[in-house]
Amino acid sequence: MNKKLAKEIMQRCDELSKFTEYDGELTRTFLTKPMIATHNSVKRWMQAANMTTRLDAVGNLIGQKQSKNKNAKSLLLGSHLDTVRNAGKYDGSIGVLIAIAAVELLKDKDLPFNIDVLAFSEEEGVRYRTPMFGSKAVIGDFKDAYLDLVDSGGVAMKDALINYGLNPAEIPKAAYKAEQVLGFLEVHIEQGPRLAAMEKSVAIVSAINGATWAKASFVGKAGHAGTSPMDLRQDALLGASELIIELEKIALSSDGLVGTVGQIEVRPGSSNVIAALAEFSLDIRHSEDSKRQKAVKRLLAKADEIAKKRNLKFNYIENTIHTATEMDKNFINILKKIDPSVPIMPSGAGHDAMIMAEFTPTVMLFLRSPNGISHNPEEIVWQKDVEAALKLVVSFIEKLADLN
Repeated sequence: MNKKLAKEIMQRCDELSKFTEYDGELTRTFLTKPMIATHNSVKRWMQAANMTTRLDAVGNLIGQKQSKNKNAKSLLLGSHLDTVRNAGKYDGSIGVLIAIAAVELLKDKDLPFNIDVLAFSEEEGVRYRTPMFGSKAVIGDFKDAYLDLVDSGGVAMKDALINYGLNPAEIPKAAYKAEQVLGFLEVHIEQGPRLAAMEKSVAIVSAINGATWAKASFVGKAGHAGTSPMDLRQDALLGASELIIELEKIALSSDGLVGTVGQIEVRPGSSNVIAALAEFSLDIRHSEDSKRQKAVKRLLAKADEIAKKRNLKFNYIENTIHTATEMDKNFINILKKIDPSVPIMPSGAGHDAMIMAEFTPTVMLFLRSPNGISHNPEEIVWQKDVEAALKLVVSFIEKLADLN
């Protein structure tokens, strides 16, 4: 049965990948027309697993397997249905589909708790440049200011919700009460190469890395590329280049630390003019906040050193700091007892689980990314790994039922 359902999950991923904003690529963002078709399919599969379904006011699709116990709490399972631009077809969606399949396997079994499958409407932050509206609404942390955010087409979120047939005034009703929730489990592709290197199908996530996201710049002085002596230049781009190399050295010196510069802008931006400004992004992550903070401190000290040596000015503005999020140790122990061979590892990427962990005991399972690629059409998943993840999720639910 697990094998049959695993094959069905793969087929359902194929079906959902057809619902896209642009021909020739998978792009499905918050509250867009393709999400309607996605909801219709997912709703049909939820109902086939004997779940009642509803759509909350922020667009989260929720299916519930109800317990005969009228005072039962709910175990929450799920992930997100939105994608990045030109995405792969497994990021997010496969976690929703594995959750539905787990309920399908348990649909004839009365449990001491409800199972709610949450198909979050937004996690990636593409349309409104702010992530995780779906899970924030579920924990009661959706801010009114979000409704005034405007997308690239000039559409405010408030209007997008109304156009989707939702009532923004009812968003507070999307929040669960903590005392009614047993916990949350999210299954997600790893999006990296570690499980593939270990030749393992699944892993238990120990923590989600903390992150420092910042904008930095070096300011120098423009000059003619042909007439300015090398030893007299105030080249902002050389300052930035030196610091970027230093970031790599710092990251390599600490196990688990990652540092990235994903954006850089140079002005004036002419091939024959020395750069007067080099502005760039910084993304520094680690599962231990103290190590991340130490790395940031080292990098800023090096930036000051570079600026002094090259007669530049250095500017630094932190945009966002996410503290590391530990997964629930009790849930980890339950999973580990079910299968001691399953490895434990941190998550380098952010997920809805980091939001849910603020609210209820939370754990994640990673599914192998065979080629280590995600946020890319080349993203792949193996059916045998889906089968292994599904088996572990069902065993986890059954073990929780025994304990409750």
